[in-house]
Amino acid sequence: ARAVVAYHAARLAGRCLPRAWVPASLRASAGGCAVALTNVRGPPVALTICGRPVKRVVPFLPPPPGVAVGAALSTVGGQATLCFNCADGTHDAYALVGAAVAHWERLRAAAGE
Repeated sequence: ARAVVAYHAARLAGRCLPRAWVPASLRASAGGCAVALTNVRGPPVALTICGRPVKRVVPFLPPPPGVAVGAALSTVGGQATLCFNCADGTHDAYALVGAAVAHWERLRAAAGE
């Protein structure tokens, strides 16, 4: 329930408050949230721009105010990319990313890759 309230509070803040007030209101609405997550789902086929192949799509989710980590997963053309962005002062950011990569490799192994 807390996450739902935080989500709607953030939407309301973005729509109704003066721009200068938004960061403080988002910090307050994040409450006990430590990670913001998103999945940028793309097409299952390779992409091109003006006939040239797109070699890589890198997702980006900067952590919202008051949140320590932004994590984004992008799937395009049968390839997945996971990206982490950590706020300044995030405790053990490298340990977090290392653990995520290790878990990712376990998932790949379980899938037979």
